Amino acid sequence: MTSFHERVRLFNLDGQSLDDLRAAGKIVIPELDQVLTRFYARVSDAPEAAAFFASKAMIEHARAKQKEHWTRLLNGQLDAGYETSVDRIGRVHARINLPLDQYMAAYANAASDVMGILLKRLNGGLIRRHARMADIVSAATRALALDIEEVTTATVRIWNEEQDAALRHLGRAIDALKDGNLTHRIPAPADSDFPVKFDAIRAGMNAALDGLSAILGQTNAAVTDLIGVIGQVATSSDQLSQRTNSQAASLEETAAAMEQLVQSVKLSAENIGAINNVAGKSQAQVSESVNVVQQSQQAMFRIKTASEKISQITALIDDIAFQTNLLALN
Repeated sequence: MTSFHERVRLFNLDGQSLDDLRAAGKIVIPELDQVLTRFYARVSDAPEAAAFFASKAMIEHARAKQKEHWTRLLNGQLDAGYETSVDRIGRVHARINLPLDQYMAAYANAASDVMGILLKRLNGGLIRRHARMADIVSAATRALALDIEEVTTATVRIWNEEQDAALRHLGRAIDALKDGNLTHRIPAPADSDFPVKFDAIRAGMNAALDGLSAILGQTNAAVTDLIGVIGQVATSSDQLSQRTNSQAASLEETAAAMEQLVQSVKLSAENIGAINNVAGKSQAQVSESVNVVQQSQQAMFRIKTASEKISQITALIDDIAFQTNLLALN
């Protein structure tokens, strides 16, 4: 980037041209009040421009500073004081966020008024036939062009500085967040070099950090509760495991008892089979005994029948014997 003195030489405002500029200044500086009156009248009549001046006092202050600045320029004082004045104007424009198109339009009108005054005075007879007339007008034109370029450049530079400052603060906040620091907040413009123009972004970033911190706090509480629940589940699982082991042991004992029962049932089945065999044999023997008894009954019945017949025969013999005895007695 070229230095201010290099830009002054670039606009050919050194040497004889600087003398020509001072000659123009002698003509125009006494008329600056009327130039500035028309300048700020246009500002007041344009709502979009007037919005940047909150009161009449602000306009009067700006008017005084602008007259001081143009007086220094038209006197050819292109030195450190002029650079300071340019920087101040640029900072004011950047602070109020004055659109460059409005500034350049207003400046063009003011420059036109300056050149009109200069040409009128030069053509009015004061230095009508002066050979330097064209050089004086040219020097004034180049000086006004340099001035609008310097102020515009200063405004853009300050905008860039403000943007860099805002990005630097935002970068620190992002780095802190990346490192897990949720307590970092971007300081307010009153407490730091953070530009007022970007304060809405700062407030939004801080609000986002507050929200994120609150969410993580809630998440941490939820995780703590979850850990407690997991501990309870682990304890319940241990208790369940113990009960399961106890039940497994009981099942083993039950299985052993069932095995013994199965063996007992199996043995009982075998005994029942043997008993069935014995019962079968007993039943066969009983059947044979029944047959023997039946045969004995039949034999006794036959004996009885025979005995009855013998009794009948005996009775008959006794009767015959009785009859024989009777016959014998007779």
